[in-house]
Amino acid sequence: MACRLKSMKELARETMKRKCQQHQEMEKTTQMKQQMFSKEAKETNEMLNEDRQEAAKRNQTKAAKKPRRVPEKLFDVSLTIGIPGKNVDDKVFDLLVKWLEYRAEMMVLALERGDSFLQLHVQGMVRVKTSSTMILKRKIKEVIGWESNGPVGASVYLKSLHYKGLHTIISISDRQ
Repeated sequence: MACRLKSMKELARETMKRKCQQHQEMEKTTQMKQQMFSKEAKETNEMLNEDRQEAAKRNQTKAAKKPRRVPEKLFDVSLTIGIPGKNVDDKVFDLLVKWLEYRAEMMVLALERGDSFLQLHVQGMVRVKTSSTMILKRKIKEVIGWESNGPVGASVYLKSLHYKGLHTIISISDRQ
């Protein structure tokens, strides 16, 4: 009987061990499944994000390829090009004059010295056909070579004439 009790205890222990092992294996497989699902979910999310980013890039390139067509109109602008603490190079003036000869309907430009610091700057008035003064300013910077690597502090200042008081073509050109 003692032998039989021993074998029953051993049998119970073995069954418990098997059940524990089975339980551990089930936990491992569920963990592995969860990891696989989480990896798949991450990969799916990454793929979706990549797809979204690619779609956004395509939309941006489509927008870039199809520039908005704004009708051009005549703008009368006052123009000042200067570099604080330095003289504007004569070449800037020459490049601007050559470009505006073909682009502007009318222009009055001067390379003048300021009253206070006696530094050369370009001053003038231009009547030009464009869709906006911002585009005109960008074009002028390209023409004179300041679009990306202009002198430190250099500025191209454009202001539309308002036709009030002295802010008209006649008054601006008389002051030149």
